[in-house]
Amino acid sequence: MAQGVDWWSLEGSWNKLSRSDNDPARKSRFALPMELVRAARASALSAWHPVPSHNYLRLYDGLAFCPEPPEVVHEAPGGIKYFVYDDDPRPLYEVFSGVLFATPDPVVVLATYDAQEAVAALVRIVEDNPAHRWGT
Repeated sequence: MAQGVDWWSLEGSWNKLSRSDNDPARKSRFALPMELVRAARASALSAWHPVPSHNYLRLYDGLAFCPEPPEVVHEAPGGIKYFVYDDDPRPLYEVFSGVLFATPDPVVVLATYDAQEAVAALVRIVEDNPAHRWGT
């Protein structure tokens, strides 16, 4: 672990996603596209802890897995999934409203190749949800 970096902090959570393109962890086909990480970190979404989940960016108001007990950590009411197809190297982002693997099923509200547009749509979803917590 790098000295002076608290990997359990909000900043540490975002730093883990912002690794350089040369980092072996970035070579996975499930690594978040850097343009998505940069756009999300520069937005109001930076108040949430980011959690990459295969090809999804999920956000929580605390550490999603530990050390907090699950009843005090809440998932944002939406997220972004992305796909990269062999015939088109650009990531396609799908923004969804709702929580993954919950009822009712999440609904895709936007599909775009623009990471900033996807992030802006997710910010609107979170702001429009009366139960949003903005990282508190």
